[in-house]
Order: sequence, then structure tokens, then C-alpha cells
Amino acid sequence: MKKFLIKAIASVALFLLFFCTGQVFSQNGNPFLTHFKLPTGISNQNWGFVQGENGLMYILNRKGIYSFDGLQWENMGISGRPIAIAYSDKLFYCSDKGVGYIERTSEGGIHQHLIIETKGNNYFYKFNTIQNGLLVVSPLTICRINTENNISVDTLYHESRPEVFISDFFQLNDEMYHVKNRALIYLNKPDGGYEMLAGLPMSEDMTFSFIHGSRAYFGSTSNRLYCFDGNKLRLFTINDQQYLNASILNGGKSVNDSTFALSTLNGGILLINAFNGATINMLNYFNGLPDDEVMALGMDKDGGLWISHGMGISRADLRLPIKSFESYPGLKGAILSCIECNGVLYVGCSEGLFYLAEIRDYKAKDIIVKPQVQIVDAPATQIERLQQPQSTVEEKKKNFIARLFSRQSDKVADDEDGDGSAMVVPLQKKSEIPLQKKRIYELQSISHSYKQISGVKGKVRNLIIYDGSVFAATNLGLFEVKEEKATLVSPGFNITFIEPNEANRTQLLIGTDERALIATKGAKGWHYTELLTVDNQQIVSMVGLGNDSYVVSTEFDVIYIAKDEKNKFQSRIITSIGAEFGSPVVRKVNGKIKIFTSGPVFDFDPNTDGLVVDTSFDADQNNGIYFSQSGITWLNSRNRCICLSAYGEELFSNTNYLSLFDNPNYINFSGDGELLLVNAFNQLYKLSVKESEASERTVTLFLRGVTGKSGIRLDPKKIELNYADNSLVITMSAPSFLKEGATHYQYRISGLTNRWSAMTTNPVFEFPYFPPGQYTISIRAMDVLGNNSETLNLPFEIKPPFWQTLWFYGLCAIFVMIIFFLIVAIRERNLRREKEILEQKVKERTKTIEEQKEVLKQQRDDLVRYNEEILQQKEEIEAQRDEIETQRDQIFKQNDEITKSITYARRIQSAVMPSHELLGSIIGKYFLLFRPRDIVSGDFYWMSERDGIVLVAASDCTGHGVPGAFMSMMGVSFLNDIVNVVGIIRPDLILDELRQKIKANFRQTHGETEARDGMDIAICAFNFREKKLQFAGAYNPMYLVRKGQLTEYKGDKMPVGAHLKEVKFSLHEIDLERGDNIYIFSDGYVDQFGGDEGKKFMAKPFKDLLMSVYGKSMPEQQQVLEDTLDKWQAALDQVDDILVIGICID
Repeated sequence: MKKFLIKAIASVALFLLFFCTGQVFSQNGNPFLTHFKLPTGISNQNWGFVQGENGLMYILNRKGIYSFDGLQWENMGISGRPIAIAYSDKLFYCSDKGVGYIERTSEGGIHQHLIIETKGNNYFYKFNTIQNGLLVVSPLTICRINTENNISVDTLYHESRPEVFISDFFQLNDEMYHVKNRALIYLNKPDGGYEMLAGLPMSEDMTFSFIHGSRAYFGSTSNRLYCFDGNKLRLFTINDQQYLNASILNGGKSVNDSTFALSTLNGGILLINAFNGATINMLNYFNGLPDDEVMALGMDKDGGLWISHGMGISRADLRLPIKSFESYPGLKGAILSCIECNGVLYVGCSEGLFYLAEIRDYKAKDIIVKPQVQIVDAPATQIERLQQPQSTVEEKKKNFIARLFSRQSDKVADDEDGDGSAMVVPLQKKSEIPLQKKRIYELQSISHSYKQISGVKGKVRNLIIYDGSVFAATNLGLFEVKEEKATLVSPGFNITFIEPNEANRTQLLIGTDERALIATKGAKGWHYTELLTVDNQQIVSMVGLGNDSYVVSTEFDVIYIAKDEKNKFQSRIITSIGAEFGSPVVRKVNGKIKIFTSGPVFDFDPNTDGLVVDTSFDADQNNGIYFSQSGITWLNSRNRCICLSAYGEELFSNTNYLSLFDNPNYINFSGDGELLLVNAFNQLYKLSVKESEASERTVTLFLRGVTGKSGIRLDPKKIELNYADNSLVITMSAPSFLKEGATHYQYRISGLTNRWSAMTTNPVFEFPYFPPGQYTISIRAMDVLGNNSETLNLPFEIKPPFWQTLWFYGLCAIFVMIIFFLIVAIRERNLRREKEILEQKVKERTKTIEEQKEVLKQQRDDLVRYNEEILQQKEEIEAQRDEIETQRDQIFKQNDEITKSITYARRIQSAVMPSHELLGSIIGKYFLLFRPRDIVSGDFYWMSERDGIVLVAASDCTGHGVPGAFMSMMGVSFLNDIVNVVGIIRPDLILDELRQKIKANFRQTHGETEARDGMDIAICAFNFREKKLQFAGAYNPMYLVRKGQLTEYKGDKMPVGAHLKEVKFSLHEIDLERGDNIYIFSDGYVDQFGGDEGKKFMAKPFKDLLMSVYGKSMPEQQQVLEDTLDKWQAALDQVDDILVIGICID
């Protein structure tokens, strides 16, 4: 019962303590954080930071010392394990090998100089900056390093007593102090002596120190902070001491005149007011710091606080007028919109509307803490500290030295005067108290939280202030916010756009996924007027023009809306000439209506309905447009945001800060130089930039190194390259730490081009080839805020190859002259020799010509004789020609007589075959395709009628022309005799009788050597009254086409004439139906050559052709057959007589 009462009293006391002293934060948000990725191979344990004069940050890492410019990391390559770093004109370091410094060569290489060598375990572990030099300390020695002229080292103090060791030292008000045994503070006197001034209680040891203003601050193993003013040491009261106890205090750093930072092992960083100990801000995992385990702190010249933590390195910019607000608890879903009204921040999310409220109390929470140790010992005196057992001091010293090289879980102490040096002091074993669970009132990392506005449903895409109230536009309607509740104003609207009408402030312009509306508020509520309805599109933007006219953009179109004579709204689509709108947005800028697209920007004049391209905007560089307020438009052009107002006034001039954000999706201008910005749907920032504040910062550009083709570093002061080694690799650096890798570089090569290259974030320029000549490469840099560096000029020369030098040209000229004279001399000698040879040849040729002259005379005489013989032959040939012409005339006359005879024979042949009138009167519907190859034909057609039977035949006689015609005449005569005289009307018997007559008349037997005179024939006997048909054939078939299907009735495989295997002809009897088409024919049609390859027409295509014309009239069928034949034959000759007879049964 007693224990419970004591615990209850303690809890009440802690509650009262925190309620009274807990810091209430102002609504200022959290500092802007930049996180840097560590390259592969670098440890995540970084123990110190220091900045050089060119802006480079030097980082003390477990594996070495590295330089960093915001993008590039460089290993300085020191020997040994690093312990501390400092910068004084050069980079100095402490390692287990000793103390040294790093110097850059003229080529940009790194050269190390060791100036103090480590002896035994006397490792130097910390620097202090003084005028013209540095102070460096080890457990036994304090040395001064002079850097004014030549670097030299002096020993200022050496500790010879074995019972003490130097655990820290610092400069304060031009006096030097040192700490012994991690507890006692001594003043170093000018004569080399020392005086003890103060010490910690026996239960505590110092873990780190730092200088802030005119005081030194010490952290202790009890997580308390002590303040030393040069004489007295007192406890500095931290309002949130319990948080430090729970988080394990392990470091500190002066930030500015009124603020210092305290780091913890598992609670992040506290920014403390140096005057009253109040917490100004906190940086931990909950508000953007990747890890709560902080190992080291550092400052740069731009007010950036560098933080080493378990996940790498971060930088908090405490001067930047940008604060984040998304880390306060309470928000749900993605951040879509934001606005500030009457001092209250409203945030629209995908899961509702929230506002930022101040927390007035603290919540109890169970956490793991180190319990407070009750100090029962009496206050220690300096003498008692010095009288500790030697074994205790030796163990403490041993642990102190051992932990210089393993600091992951130790307490890290940063430098005390801003020079970036660092030291580490281990925890004593007696302070390593086991953790236990205890109920305390936890310090909140923030003093505000977001609370949800009840009544707002859906995704809050936009927030506006209208008539003094906040309106939330969502996908489920429009809500009016009053205090902490909201009322649904327009149900059922999926709102994609909302703004007050600039031309009529009583109206709200509302766009949904299918309509454009005007909303007005009256005494009885809201009234909505529909302007436009669209299909499968949503309204993107709207602008009021006055006089009840509007311009609206959808996802693909721009539409002009105005009232007609009947006071009804009419719309028409605005089109651009020569270009299509791509994602158009309509805004009013500088009093004009502008249409922003994915390409050019257009000016729209509603009076002329004209569009003009605005050339003041770069069509190729417009990367995005943001609009959430009436009268304000933000355009992202060339990676820079431009603020455009409706009437031309300058609202926000410091837009360079917006370049810090990669994906802004909502911007709201709240006036007085303040912006609210949503980035990447999960970050919320406020930019508070006054007109007097500027984003100008100094950009330092310097050359890291120049290498040639072979990779060898070159001296930038004098670069001369041979023609064979005419490539350069130039590495630049312009340190900037607001955004990793955001510095842009460009160059210009004088002597080659006068144009600047395109901006690039790559600081390494590779030039694979330069022609011989003298050049100057001008390089400049621009940081993420648009600040430009001075131009750095790098002259160099590419020496020409030896064949392009003057001495080579001279040698060549001399060589050419020598060659010329040699050629002339040799030429003269050769000419004399050639002259002599020519004279000899002339003599020989003259003799030869004389001999040839005699030969030619003889040949001339022979030619005269030959000419006389040729003239005689000519007369004989002319006589023979006259005789041939006479014979030709006789032949022409005979041929003409024969042609006339054959033509007359054709008349006779035509006369013996039935006429078309006869055929039409007896058969009815028919066609006859008859094309003899010659004047007379070996094919013939025949028809006769007897006893109601109509006989029709199509025959192909042996031979063509006159022989075939004689055969056809005999065939007609034989058929007439067989039918009309003998009286045979059955087709097979007619063919048997016809064969006997042909054999008898042509005296044919069955000998194999005699001529096979005869005919191929198809004969049909029609009984039209009874719809019967009899067919017999010799070789030739008959086709019956019924209802589009063809049936072939084949003739016997023997001619009408003598045949070795002579049998009686077969008879086919067929019942006819109305509409049947009967076809008999000779082989001339199917054997005709033609087509693209000059082949025969063949039977299969002929059948298909007949089936295709079924249903047509007989004349139409004949015309199709003739056209097909003409097209097939084309320019080829007809090879045989052609005969096709078609008969339609009616």
C-alpha cells in the first residue's frame, strides 16, 4: 500500500511538472529537411562535419574522411583510422597514426602531410580553432598548429601525472580550458601552469561539450546539461528534461545566437532556447527525420544543421522560410488541397477535411526509460576527484581511448566552437543502469494535431473561401464549413473544378464530371444554372467573361458559352488553326483570356472569336500548370514556377523556392507573401517569404580536376595537349545542399562555338575530341533557387600534329623543290634519248611507208578489177528482182481468187446450217457462240425436227479451214439424210449410222496407218412437250445446269469414224425441268490459250463460268462467254474453231 501511494504521488508530481513546464509550440511547422544517400562502401556511422572555404562539406566517417558537394562524394584517402577533423585553410585530421593535413596539388590530386606522430596510446582526438592556427589535444598533450606561414607545431601543455588524463578542452573568451578525468575543469595559464575551477558531482561524468556564445555547455552521464561561464559551473534547466532522460542525451551544437541543438541516442534532436531552456522545435522520426539515433551534429555557413543518424545524413535548413506541416498527427489519406482562413489551416485529403488544432494537454503513455538515480553522495570536491583510486582512473582512461574508434552506441560530442571537430567520451559502467518500464507523461513531439471536420464526405479536391466561409469541393458534393462542422450544399455533384467568378463575385463557377454550372446563394438557399453538358469528359477549368458569357475547358475541348436572343445559353467549340488542343486549361492572365495547352499558349478574343499564339511563353518548356484560386495561375516553365495573376499585379515574386519541390500538385496563395503547397500528395509546406527576403545565395564554383585521354590529371593553369591526346574530362563542383543533385551546369567553348550548352545536373563534362587550336572553356553553375555562380574560364591548347607545323611545311616545300629539280633533270635526259630513238624510228617508218605504198598500188589495181565484176553482178541481180516481182504479183492475184472462193464457200457453209430465225422459232430460248478460226470452219451446228422431236447437234470435224469445211458439209448432208430420209431420230442410232456413212464414203477400215477422218459430236433430241431429253456423244459431252448446279453427261471415248475399239454409242435419257440450261460445244473454247501465263482455259473454269451465268437470259449468257473469251485470249491467236450452243428449257 505504501509503495502504491508513493508511485501515485510521483505520477501526480510528474503530471504537474509537465503541464506547467511543457513547451506549447507555435504553429510554425517543422524545418525543411534534405536527406542525402550514402554511396556504396561508406559506413552509416558519421562522427563529425566541417565546411571548407569553397563550401564543400567534409564528413568524418568510420571508414575515412569524405568530401561532399551535394552530389559528389570523394574519399580523401587518409592513412589510419580517423578520429577528428577541422578546417583552417586546409583540412586537418586526427587518426590513430597521428595528426596531419591534406593539401590539393595543382592538378587537383590529394597529398597528405603527417605533422604529429602518435606515440603509444596518446591519440589526438579533438581540434579547436584559434587565430592563425588550431589547437589539438590528446589524453596527455595540448599542441598548437601554426598555419600562418609554414605549418609548424608547438607543445603548450603536457600532463605527466599518471592519476589524471585530459578528456576534453575548449576555448572560451580568449582563454583555454581543459577537462581532466571527464569531470574537472582547469584553466590553462599563460606561464604553462593551470588552475582547477569546477567539477561535476561524483555520480556524473562529462560526455560532450560545445560552445554557445560566451559559455561552454557540458552533457553528463545523467542526461543533464551544465553551463560554464569561465568561473562557475551550474546546472542548465531544460524544460523537457524527462524527454532527454528517456532519449539519452549524447551531443550538442550551437545553432544561432539564441538557439542550440541537443542530440539524443533514440529521440532525435531538440532545438532549445538558450535563454530559458524551452523547446523550440523537435526533429525526430515523426516529423521527417529518417532515424531517431543521432550520432553527430554540424553547421554550415548557410544556417544548415547537419545530422548524422543511423540511416545516413540529413540537413535541416533553419533559415529557409519553408516549414512542413504534414507530420502533425491526425491526417488520413493522400493530401489533395489546403487553405488558410482566419488563422486556421484546413487540409483536404482523400478521406475527408481536417484542420490544425493546438494541443492543450499531454497524454500518459508507457515507455521504456532509464530511471532517475537518486544522488546520495555528498557533493564532491576537487580533491576527492583527484584522490580516486589509480585503478579507477586507468580503467576510465582505457575506456576513453578504446571508444575513440567505436562510437556507434557511445555518446558523441561535437566541437565546441563551430570548427567541425568532434570528440567522444564513453559512459561509465556505473551509469549504465538497466532499462525498466515506468509511466511518465511523454513530451509530445508536436504541439498541434489535425482534427477532422464532421460532415464532409469524399475526396476533398479543392478548397475555396467564399462569402467568408470555407467551401470544400469533393467527389460527393459541395460542403460549407462552419466551425468544426460542415453542411452539404450541393448533393450528387462530382466536382472537378470550383472558383468564384471574377466577373461576378456573387457566382460560383462549378465543373463536374459531366456539367458546367453556375451556383448563386439566395435567401432561400442555393440556386444552380446549367451552362453545358458534356459526354465522357469532365470540366477542367472555367472563366467568366461578364455579360453572361463564359469559356470552359474539358479534357479535350475549349467551349465558348453565351446567351442568344432568346436568353438561352448556347455553346460552340473553339478550334485552333494548324494545331490541336492538348489538355487545355482556360485562365485569365493580365486581363486576357489565355488557353494553356501541352504545347503553345493561346490568347482568345471573344469579340472576334480568334486565337493567337502567345509567343512570350516557350511552347516546348511548359511542363505543368497549377490553379486552385480565382485570379492566380502557376506555370511550371523550364523547371521554374511563374506566378501569373488575372490583372497583372505581382503577387509572389520569390518563386525560386518552388524549385525545391519535384511534384507540386496544389498551390494556394494566402497573401502577405505566404504560400501553401502540396507536394507529391503526401507533403504539406508553408512558404513564408516576405518582400524584403530574397532567395539569393552565394554559389561557389570550382574545378575539381581535369584529366586527359589517358586518365592522367592535368594542371589547369597550363593545359597543353598533343594531337593524339586531344580529349578532356572536366569535373566541376558547386556545393549546394538544399536539394541533392539539383545544381545545374553549362559550358561554352570559345574558339569553337559562342553558344552555351543546355543545362545539366552532371558536373562531369567529357569532350572526346578537339581539333588543333587554342580554346577557352567557360563554365557556370546555377543552384536550385536560380542563383548563378561566377563564370570559371579554363584556357587550353591542342597542339597540332607534326604534319601541321611550320617546320614540317618548310621541309615539305624543300623536299618538293628537290623532287621538282630531279624530275626536270631526268625529264631532259629522257627527252634527249627519246629524240634519238624517234629519229631512228622515223627513218624505219619512212622505209616501211614506201614499201606499203607499192603494196597499195597493187591493191588499187585489184580493186578496179573487182569493181567491174561487181557492176556486172548488179545487173544480173536487178534482172532477177524484176522476175521475182512479177511472180509475186501472180501469187497475190491467185491468193485473192482463192480467198474469194473460200469466202463464197463460207456462204455456202452458212447456208447449209440452220439460220438464227429457224433456231429461234423451233428451240425458243437459246444462244449460239460460233467463231471459226479461218474463213470457213471445221465446226458446224445442225438442227432438225421430226415427229415432235427437235434434234440439235454441235460437231467438231477433223481439220480446220477448207478441209474441215468440206467435212462439215458432208456431216450436215449425212445427218439430214439419216433423219429426214432414213427416219432415225434417236441420238445414239444417228451416230451409229453417221459412222457407217463416213467410213463408207472415206473408205476407212481399222488399219492403224490410215488417216482418222471423222468428227467429234454431241447430239440432243428434245421432246419439249414431255420435257424429255436424249443425248449421245462422240468425245464431246453435254452440260446440264439446274438451279446453279452443273451435271456433266459424257460422250463415248470414240469419234464418229473408224476406231480400233468400235462399239455402239451410248444413249442418255434425262427428264427436264423448267429453267434447265443445256450446253453442247466443241473443244475450241476450253483449248484456247490465254491468261497471264498463256495456258489453256480448261474445262473446270468453263464449268464454273456456266454455273456463274445461270439465271441470266441466253443473250446475256452469250455476252458473258464472249467477254470472258476476249479477256482471256487478249492478243494471242485463236487456236481452233469455237462453237458453244446454250438452250434454256421454258
